[in-house]
Amino acid sequence: MYKILAKWSIVIPIFIFINSCYSTYKFPCRTSSTKVDSKSQNITNKIYIDKTLSMQGFVNVSGSEYVRVLRRISYVAQNAWANSSSDYYGFGKKVEEKPFSNNNAKAAEKANFYPTKPPDYLQNALIQTAIPSLDNNSKDQIAIIITDLYQEKAEIDDVKNPLINYIQQGYAVGILGIKSKFKGTIYDIGTVTEGQKPQEITCDEVCQHPFYVILIGKYNNIKNFYDALQLDLQGIQDQKFVVFNSQLVDKLLLDIRNNSNFSQAKNIKPRNSIQKGSVRMKIPEDSDWIQRLEIKGGSQKIQTIKHTPPYSKLLYTLDIEAWNKDFKLVTYNTGGDFDITNQFFSLKLPEMSDVQAEEKTLNFETSLETNKLQKGVYSITVDLIPQKLKTEPWWESWSFNETQIPEIIGKKDATKTYNLLPFLSDLKMITEQQLKPAGHFCYVIEK
Repeated sequence: MYKILAKWSIVIPIFIFINSCYSTYKFPCRTSSTKVDSKSQNITNKIYIDKTLSMQGFVNVSGSEYVRVLRRISYVAQNAWANSSSDYYGFGKKVEEKPFSNNNAKAAEKANFYPTKPPDYLQNALIQTAIPSLDNNSKDQIAIIITDLYQEKAEIDDVKNPLINYIQQGYAVGILGIKSKFKGTIYDIGTVTEGQKPQEITCDEVCQHPFYVILIGKYNNIKNFYDALQLDLQGIQDQKFVVFNSQLVDKLLLDIRNNSNFSQAKNIKPRNSIQKGSVRMKIPEDSDWIQRLEIKGGSQKIQTIKHTPPYSKLLYTLDIEAWNKDFKLVTYNTGGDFDITNQFFSLKLPEMSDVQAEEKTLNFETSLETNKLQKGVYSITVDLIPQKLKTEPWWESWSFNETQIPEIIGKKDATKTYNLLPFLSDLKMITEQQLKPAGHFCYVIEK
């Protein structure tokens, strides 16, 4: 059973009428909007390619998936925006000071780009050195890091931490995983104690081995880059893509007015306006996210309204697994002091049952105990906030851990990546901590 995180802001106007003239009140529903940053008009591409010897195996096979991706990245960087600039850097323990190209990654298609006798700074990879610092230019920039995610001393946590900073600041992180033909040696497998030689796997014949393209930037810039990349990569079967982003929808306001079923709410009727005595409320434009309700009489039965509004989840972001429930009661009145909870609003707050994202529809129910409501006008504003995101199955199937190393080494199984699962799971956990509302709507109830 899923739960919902629902922040309920309940505004209860209580009116004392002195004359019969109508008074028009500001509509009590608190508006809310979610704006996804649009694609940048101008883009700066910073492309970082892992030059350590483990990567050489990808180019030892002519026409490998790795080479195809390098070529496509070069094309997209030049053509996916009307105005763009690109710099290509190699990195190992540090990023090389000067870019090796301003046009393409062609040099990285050759084996000598990954030296067989590397200088000290290319002995191992420190992927975090290729993650740019967050600054005022980051909004119109994409960082593209191409690596096999094998890190010096297997310290993958050092890669995670700067990515977390981007997510916390409202940026997105995309991870594209592709299994490519490979012929060579994979170094730095597992953790290494002092004096111990790092473990490795050598593919003397062509095998399959994953590499990753890490995309860092604003969501719509990443989406535009990936969509353009895919136009030439659809024939690659073994590829996966996910975007970690604190915002999951591009339309926050849920159309409950046109997508509600009242068959289990016999004494609740939808209305087109709110008017109680001499009270009128001005209804804002574009108000399909507002459901105006009238309660006729009382009922001992719980009244249930079913909602199935369209749900516009951002492409490539993780699916929602669970919601929590929380609420806040806010009261306003024009009379004297009183205990609003006990005297005027002794009701069990509306509850929502399971929320399921099926295709592009969000299904949930709201229940009201109408017999506990006193006569008056109430507004209930609701934010739906995800609590937990789903883990994608490929994270585990592409990953192996420390205890599995002897088996992986024995079988020369190059198809998996060391500790990929905890790396991606940690990015998911940080994203969950930053999640923004994924739905917003309001009831205005007259009894």
